[in-house]
Amino acid sequence: MMRREVDGGRKGIPDIIGVIDGTFFGIEVKIGRDKQSADQRVIELEINEAGGIYYIAKNYKDYAEFMNAVFE
Repeated sequence: MMRREVDGGRKGIPDIIGVIDGTFFGIEVKIGRDKQSADQRVIELEINEAGGIYYIAKNYKDYAEFMNAVFE
């Protein structure tokens, strides 16, 4: 059997990504004391500079309220 390594892609990509009505969004999920990494801060800036939306959700309620407010 041949082993193959899979490249996980670029570091810092948000946990949830999508496009609604032509707007790209990235949502990073942080639970408890988990903090945004340097790679994630760079991605946040890139998404915002490109006209997308980046959000850090601490729980499902935050996520749902954000999505409802932004994409009504």
